[in-house]
Amino acid sequence: MVIKINSATTSDFAIYQIDGYTDRDSTKVRISQDFCIKSVENYCRKYGIDYIRIDTHPNRYNHSLKIDYHRLISGLEYKKLLYLDCDIIIGHDAHNIFDTVDCDVIAGCAFNDHRLAYCKSEILKKFPDLDKGHTFYGYNGGVLLYNLLSPNIRKLFTIDSNILDIKDDEIILMYNLMKYNISSDTLDPKWNFRGITDSNLEYALKENYYIHLCVGSYHTNGYRDWE
Repeated sequence: MVIKINSATTSDFAIYQIDGYTDRDSTKVRISQDFCIKSVENYCRKYGIDYIRIDTHPNRYNHSLKIDYHRLISGLEYKKLLYLDCDIIIGHDAHNIFDTVDCDVIAGCAFNDHRLAYCKSEILKKFPDLDKGHTFYGYNGGVLLYNLLSPNIRKLFTIDSNILDIKDDEIILMYNLMKYNISSDTLDPKWNFRGITDSNLEYALKENYYIHLCVGSYHTNGYRDWE
């Protein structure tokens, strides 16, 4: 594993990405995700934010290992960190998220109803008693903002013996939020727009800040590169 840090300033904030692939490792996706990563690098340069990329090649990371990388990075000496998946494009007019959004511990975009129901059912298979007195909520793992000054931050990425067999990072995060009663904040969907298609690309780039799931050819058709 190689950690690359590009820092042009002394910053209290950093954005990091895990540059590794699983079943989508093809030339088409490789080009697509390289393009997305470039937009994040340029966003960091624009606002003087430190940029960190964890290169997992030649080994491929999977979603259960993602929590391990989060725990590793959360030990760095920053005030706040933002994690972004490698299939996200940042729009040219996107605000600096660290100046715009605050959070006590963690902030993310909420699950849709289908994903929430699935993650809840998986947790209740192992912990049926959690259905009593708990409100279930969770966040898409592609965009996560967290506050490293919070004493609860390390608890978010704990994998105890009860959940060793869970291989989904979003379910682990959901479980830890409830287990440790950690407060969280919900981001405006503009920070994690999902559902991009060829027909709504122009809208997505104009009306949102971070556009998720930009794989294939979507971003190469009509997207103006950073200047």
